[in-house]
Amino acid sequence: LDALTRLLYPPEFSMSADQEAMAKRMAEMVGKPAPKATQQKQLRAIFGHRAARRLPTLDVPTLVVQPQRDVLVRPAHSE
Repeated sequence: LDALTRLLYPPEFSMSADQEAMAKRMAEMVGKPAPKATQQKQLRAIFGHRAARRLPTLDVPTLVVQPQRDVLVRPAHSE
């Protein structure tokens, strides 16, 4: 759960949060781990997702948000 907490929350938040409450919340959110095959498929989906080429085809008002401190998707990978 520690690794997942570091992945999901910036250090500033984690350091200021109630550690016991954070551990309890993470345990409730995660529950039991997904099977290894499911985890691998999810990672392939994350790393294989490419939407940049489709963005020009959107014909609706759209807000594209670029992270500045995202740990999972580094800002340089959002350009």
